[in-house]
Amino acid sequence: MICDRIAKNSEIHHIDLTSLMSFCDFKAGICPEDQKSASFLDNDKTYVIIDSASVYHHFFINLLIPALLVLDEYDHKGLHFVLCKFNCKKTAGNFDSLLVELLQENNISYTIVDSSEVRYINAKNFIPINGADVENGIPLLYNYLLNKYNVVPETPNRKIYLSRKKCLSNDTRIDDETAVENYFAKKGFEIIYPEDIGTFEEQFKLLNSCSTLAGLSGSGLTGIIFMQENQEVIEIVSELLVGHIISGNNDPIPEYDIHEHYKEFAFIKKHTYLYVLNMTKEAALVIDKLDSLQGSLVTKA
Repeated sequence: MICDRIAKNSEIHHIDLTSLMSFCDFKAGICPEDQKSASFLDNDKTYVIIDSASVYHHFFINLLIPALLVLDEYDHKGLHFVLCKFNCKKTAGNFDSLLVELLQENNISYTIVDSSEVRYINAKNFIPINGADVENGIPLLYNYLLNKYNVVPETPNRKIYLSRKKCLSNDTRIDDETAVENYFAKKGFEIIYPEDIGTFEEQFKLLNSCSTLAGLSGSGLTGIIFMQENQEVIEIVSELLVGHIISGNNDPIPEYDIHEHYKEFAFIKKHTYLYVLNMTKEAALVIDKLDSLQGSLVTKA
């Protein structure tokens, strides 16, 4: 079943593309005539309105999984997807193209809306995609990708540490990731940089062969859901930037919090999950904590 956040809206609304990802700006009726708009008002259609996402995690959880849930729930004949701000050219780093491939494989019609040319969408009988029922959606996504890439799961045997060392980000998660890499390498882990993997198909096959996945909190751990069930996950848990608070003098102040969803993904996949807190972002303390966990995943031969 689809979760309430992507329930169907039957009345006519106009949707501001500048706030589409949060779907917070729905207004009843047609937008003002002097505004650039596109209309989707066919009574015989159910429109699925999706905004693009440039981040690995948000693409799979907030876009592809909800799309699969919609296809599982609704009659394909009446569906029409509205893809906003999408770059649908198929390239190694462009995940948008995976959604287009899904629609083409199922003979689902779609329209690409360019937000540089259109400010509003007028729509009725539409489903705004901005969240997902991950408990039901993760198995759908996993099975879809198994079939798409013709993967026959074999017994997982690879221990992988996903490193962020090559990731360009102002949000530092740890002070010395090389030390953490060296620690895991001595425990028999492969050190993998996601940026070096050419295609998503290669990523999926790699993670499907993984028996133990370790890494810092972040989008790379979305790969938990591409592993086979009943494997092992080690998350080095950092606070992540979640937004900004505006101060009294209108200066943006970064806001950080711990994301619990990687643990949730591990539980859905029935993985054994090890949680290593990394609040001070000191590699030496993280390594001490890992060493102190007697009988933990990382101390296995």
